[in-house]
Amino acid sequence: MGQHEAVGQVTQGMPNNRCSGPALAPLSLIVRWQGRAGPLNLALGGTQDMRKKLIFITLTVSAAAVYLAFNVFGPSSWVYRSEIRECERFIKEVEQFRAERGRIPSAEEANQLMTRLGWAVSESSPRYRKIGTESYEISFGTTLGNSMAYNSVSQSWGEGG
Repeated sequence: MGQHEAVGQVTQGMPNNRCSGPALAPLSLIVRWQGRAGPLNLALGGTQDMRKKLIFITLTVSAAAVYLAFNVFGPSSWVYRSEIRECERFIKEVEQFRAERGRIPSAEEANQLMTRLGWAVSESSPRYRKIGTESYEISFGTTLGNSMAYNSVSQSWGEGG
């Protein structure tokens, strides 16, 4: 039995059936398995046109796949946007400290700033590193052995090793 014949058998006898082709076979199986009173069929309007159901399922699965792929393989500035946003609160505190005292904080003073923001200072919290007397770096771990780092001189985020 060929691939097209199997699809014809899967979708045979369905009301308003206008679906064909091997790519639609798995989706047709899902809708058919649900039955007329299944939750998917009820959510999509009972026994209405199967083509609409398949389009809905295809679009939903495609949108979920694109969202997950972008969050896993997308640019680091997007994947770690919430961590960057939190660190930018800390950067504002460091810059306010610099404006008030004319210098950047020491490591101990930076830990006090983190505590004031409500962060527990631990290995998983962002790391502050003083570079010379006028610049600093703030970084956080991303994946094993990698990190994102903010450099105060360039005022930008970059990936670290």
